[in-house]
Amino acid sequence: MPESRKIEKWNLQFKEAALKHGGVCVGLAIGIRAVDIIQREFDVSSDTKSLRIRVGTKECLADAFKILLRVENQQLEYVNPRDNVISVRNGTNAIELHLTSNKITDVSHVFQQPEDTLFPIVRKLRINS
Repeated sequence: MPESRKIEKWNLQFKEAALKHGGVCVGLAIGIRAVDIIQREFDVSSDTKSLRIRVGTKECLADAFKILLRVENQQLEYVNPRDNVISVRNGTNAIELHLTSNKITDVSHVFQQPEDTLFPIVRKLRINS
């Protein structure tokens, strides 16, 4: 998909999510980008009950998973102390997304960033059950 179409898709998803989230924020925008990666890597679209998500970042980011993938609260785990890692497990496969340490203050910048700049480390794991 061309980059301009991706940005258009993310903006539409963001508008939908912001209505349900209760406002516009950078954390929600980052969540939109994280959901995009998870959808692509796990080939999921919505209503997936198999995902387990650990979020060490803001709850706003987790709202993107709740809204776009219809993830339920029992599928989410909030980790303290807070770190900048999102871990998503689907069966025996997992992905860790490490969020950049660079401060991002504008939603449009989230959608303009290359994926590897926003998430400099994306680690795919196989978990033995």
